Amino acid sequence: FGAAILTAGLYACSNDDATTANTTTEQTMAAKSISDVEIMNYDYEEIGIVHNQGLEYVYNRLAANAPLNDSYIMHQSQSFLIESIGKFLEVNGIGNNPDNISIIQKYTLTNNDFLSFDARKNYVPSLQEYKNSLSSDALNLTNEIENKVENFDFENSSIANFENELREKIADSNKLLETQKISQNEYITLRTSISIAIHSGQYWKANLNNWNNLVTTSDKQPSSWLGRWWRQTVKSDIAGGADGYKNGGGKVDDAKTAAIAASVSAGLQMIIDKIGGVDSTQPGS
Repeated sequence: FGAAILTAGLYACSNDDATTANTTTEQTMAAKSISDVEIMNYDYEEIGIVHNQGLEYVYNRLAANAPLNDSYIMHQSQSFLIESIGKFLEVNGIGNNPDNISIIQKYTLTNNDFLSFDARKNYVPSLQEYKNSLSSDALNLTNEIENKVENFDFENSSIANFENELREKIADSNKLLETQKISQNEYITLRTSISIAIHSGQYWKANLNNWNNLVTTSDKQPSSWLGRWWRQTVKSDIAGGADGYKNGGGKVDDAKTAAIAASVSAGLQMIIDKIGGVDSTQPGS
């Protein structure tokens, strides 16, 4: 809360100023000339909101072709994702088309790989590579965020409690930046991860069954399966956002694009697993 008061006191601004600040921060996010206060003031909430809007946009386009089957996914999956996510980003003025396509391709499987169980099982964006470059304090907070996802009881817990627990990590990240225990880029990635985790968790808690019902099979998967898919998908979204920001040279638009692509791809994996009657979230599957 001290960081929030400090930010409000030193960086009070009008709505127009806030828009300008967001644009400036996005363009030069990695630059040392930006103050810590300005970075803390950036609207990270918008990252998670856009992530969910992108997911719903793609879902609606998938639903228009439902019920889906393995033949449809085999012939349409990656090209469909590139076209759908690319269109969403274009309409909302996020990034630029060549960069967006390159990022989407990185975080989505090829058409044939979508139907390969081994390829799907081994494809989940991971935070491990990103973690290897972190300071000890940033690593500890990243692990805490990931543990909140891993320990969430999908069947019985309130998503509001999950959200509140993650929002507490914002104050922790503010304190680490204020005391110079983490770098500005580490802070930005932590805040991006928190925003994506909160909004991804909300979206998949509310909509996992909708995606699950896009396919033709009448088999109802157990709630424990859906719980594992929720955890894996939310972690995949976080990793996509963190990796997209890091490899995008400090551009938040790249974090948004990567998180949406990783999330939609994970959703399609769940659909294909349902068609095949397997659960690729399980080590022994």
